[in-house]
Amino acid sequence: MEKILKVLNRIEELEEGLAGLYRQLSSVFTDNEEMHDFFRSLGEEETSHRDLARYQIRLVRNSREPFADVDVDISCIENLREKIRKFSRQTAPTIEDALRVVLELETSVAEYYVSSVIKRANPEVSDLIDNLSVGCRKHLHKCREMAKRYRVPLSGPSDEPLKI
Repeated sequence: MEKILKVLNRIEELEEGLAGLYRQLSSVFTDNEEMHDFFRSLGEEETSHRDLARYQIRLVRNSREPFADVDVDISCIENLREKIRKFSRQTAPTIEDALRVVLELETSVAEYYVSSVIKRANPEVSDLIDNLSVGCRKHLHKCREMAKRYRVPLSGPSDEPLKI
């Protein structure tokens, strides 16, 4: 059970990091109401994702039945968190830079890998992973639409759905 809690805690930290980054970007773009609202909304949604992870952690901790543990390399989550920290240190990112980083974070293969491994290994947490996956796909769609609107070149297939 300790391993699943460690992974869930890292997911919670990742979601909190994303929420913080999006709140920061919202404050950077106060002169652009659309971008300000866009990043504020993403931040609020990531906060709700963090809360989903916290709820799952409480369920695991309070369960009378043991949860299956997983062997997952969480370095992919740590790498994402480091990307968030690095980008957060930029003082004045452009809209293009911000949208590109958000697209990269939301489409991360690492996030997909962790989600799918946990889901297969722990049916008990599959609802959490499904909800986080849906949120990720929604964010990706919103980010792609915003990138198109601001004529930010997209790298890779722009309409390919995530396979989570």
